[in-house]
Amino acid sequence: MRFVFIIILVLSGCKTTTDNSVSVSKQNKTNIPFGYNLIQPSQTEENRLQLVNSESQITLKNPYFLFDIDTRKNYLNEKKLGKICKHRYRIFDYSEQITPYKYLKDPKELRKSAYSEILIHKIIMGSSHFFGSYDEVIEGGNDAGEHTLRLLEAYAKKNYPSMDQKKRYGHTVGSSSQFFHSSAWAMQLLADHPNLTKERKALINNWLKNKILGKHIKFKKNGSWFTGHDGVKQTPIKVKISGISNINCCTPMGYESTRLQVDNALMAGSILYNDIDGFKSSLKGFIDVIDTMRFDGSLPYQTSRGNAAIWYQNLGINVLIAAAEMAKYQGIDLYSFKSKSGATIHDAVTFLLNSVQNTNLIHKYASRNINPWRKGNGVTDPFDYKFQLGADKIFKWQRGAHKASFLAWYEIYKYRFPNHPNLKKLHDLANNAKNRLYNIIDLPHKPPSPLYNDYSGMSTSCLYYKK
Repeated sequence: MRFVFIIILVLSGCKTTTDNSVSVSKQNKTNIPFGYNLIQPSQTEENRLQLVNSESQITLKNPYFLFDIDTRKNYLNEKKLGKICKHRYRIFDYSEQITPYKYLKDPKELRKSAYSEILIHKIIMGSSHFFGSYDEVIEGGNDAGEHTLRLLEAYAKKNYPSMDQKKRYGHTVGSSSQFFHSSAWAMQLLADHPNLTKERKALINNWLKNKILGKHIKFKKNGSWFTGHDGVKQTPIKVKISGISNINCCTPMGYESTRLQVDNALMAGSILYNDIDGFKSSLKGFIDVIDTMRFDGSLPYQTSRGNAAIWYQNLGINVLIAAAEMAKYQGIDLYSFKSKSGATIHDAVTFLLNSVQNTNLIHKYASRNINPWRKGNGVTDPFDYKFQLGADKIFKWQRGAHKASFLAWYEIYKYRFPNHPNLKKLHDLANNAKNRLYNIIDLPHKPPSPLYNDYSGMSTSCLYYKK
């Protein structure tokens, strides 16, 4: 094994003080596209992973499977819970014509276009609707699944979406990664669809495999990974955050969430297509992100976002838990993996809840006002970091009629840690929010409204809700 050591360019070519060593096998080195890197854990990082690994070495314990699909299917049937996999409202037209888009966002727009979000929601809920169907009890299951297959097939035939968009590159990669992440889960859930012919399956799988295990996802582009201000006009702010110096935090989703969106897609695809190098690389992404975590559980890049600090801390938790859950089924307990500061995912959740309860806790971080939310959603002064819109907003249903949830991570967390003290606190905070706001998610959550969002990759209720 030949080791090539590089420093990962985090934002705009700025270097970090963390150990971001890269190991590339001699065999794989020849397959790396020019101008790209295969990022994998260093030996030190593999040793840290070994502390939470059920195997003697990093391996795919259950290749080709993202979770125990048969056991879950049987549970849904036995408990007659299939309806939680179906959207409560008829918001998606499964008979509509499908037009694939080359890019999932408008390069002229700062934020992710609504189209990409709705597209990902369709993939998630269409595949879940079919998965939850049994004995033709759940009406429309086959049609929902067929629509998802047609959607994936349309993108496969065009080899869309493209991730070569130069302007606002980081946001393009993030949105597309969410699309591929949800598509990998969809192919898992649609495996038994009667219309999934060998030809169709080969077309979609070849496209998805090449996208996820190719440029941009498995292989990271040199120097363009997190570059640019992405529409932010002010001069990049370079400060020292938790031992990491020269940070330019002006990417739209923040370093942590953007990195994990990509590596969550990679983890899903690597498992689905049995690629151990890709799986290791996705674990490296998790390590790099969680190692930014402060001892109190706060994520530096997320909590620097001014008025949106609580909001983005919650977003970071969504992607962290999505990664941890996929790894769990492969024998690696990332829930207990400790950052260099000694913090875990549980600490990230605790910090979120404590900040919702007392927003003063996050002010010292939010005061950096790096790329805060603009006016709207209650924001009158974009640089008033003491107004934390996420303190209430994370409890509300998302996007009106689409009824996605900013708390999609809750379903997985409750499934894994039903007695964790974080849950009682979360329930209390949600009940308190009901006294102030409309359209609040009931916690503890129960059917019929499923919890899901474009960061989870799947309907967390469909796959993890327990009666």
